[in-house]
Amino acid sequence: MNALLYALVVLLWGTTWIAISLQQQSEIVANVAVFWRFFIAASVLFVFVLIRKKLQRLSKQDHLYCMLQ
Repeated sequence: MNALLYALVVLLWGTTWIAISLQQQSEIVANVAVFWRFFIAASVLFVFVLIRKKLQRLSKQDHLYCMLQ
């Protein structure tokens, strides 16, 4: 199991290196590329959390704490 997880991490980090190298060769502004990378990653993680039914609601105090960090 550990070898499978290690291989998955290596594969994912390897693809991000490819994406970064392709971004440097294109005319896309770096800020826009970073935005899209984070947006896609957040969307995938959100769907993953919804599928696993682990989404937790935050109280007003938790929202305030996150905002002040």
